[in-house]
Amino acid sequence: MTRPITKHARSEEWKPVTIIEMKKFLGLIFVTGIVRKPKLELYWSTREIFQTQIFPQTMSRNRFQLIQRYLPFNDNKAAGTNKDRLYKIRTILDIVNNFRTNYIPDREISLDEGTLGWRGRLLFRVYKPRKITK
Repeated sequence: MTRPITKHARSEEWKPVTIIEMKKFLGLIFVTGIVRKPKLELYWSTREIFQTQIFPQTMSRNRFQLIQRYLPFNDNKAAGTNKDRLYKIRTILDIVNNFRTNYIPDREISLDEGTLGWRGRLLFRVYKPRKITK
């Protein structure tokens, strides 16, 4: 049973996302991979020890959380019948694969790929024998 939405709920502040706002949102997501903090809210902290100026200057915390909450990539109702462990992001992976087949690079192209060693837990393992970092 879901609770009724009050008139002061954050979801009542929802307005459609613009292209510029989506680019800002994705940019902030990328920065969270570089600047690590234990909680998402700390990126907007005003305490000097936690401050990261780019976040509050780019987007408010409430707006970021609203976009994050209502940004669907999959149908959760199909989760029970799906055996694919990556089903939540399968749409994005398909887009990336289509990009690889449709993009034809020019004559001069530069590639730079880095890999970080990681010892965390994951249900599936990716092993690339040619990588320096295993």
